[in-house]
Amino acid sequence: MITTSYDPDTDAVYVRFGPKGTTVAETRELEPGILLDMDEIGHLVGIEVLNVQSRTKLSAGSENAK
Repeated sequence: MITTSYDPDTDAVYVRFGPKGTTVAETRELEPGILLDMDEIGHLVGIEVLNVQSRTKLSAGSENAK
């Protein structure tokens, strides 16, 4: 199961792969502001993208944002 969440306070999106509560053993920085969460055997369990609004051309008033 893939789930996503957005935190407007931190302007971050998190994409979770698998069940909520999976233990993150390591976080790797793919590039500045893009973090990969890995479990204890190295499988990708989540991706966090920081500063989302500065990374996209969509705005709250955009037709594509609906």
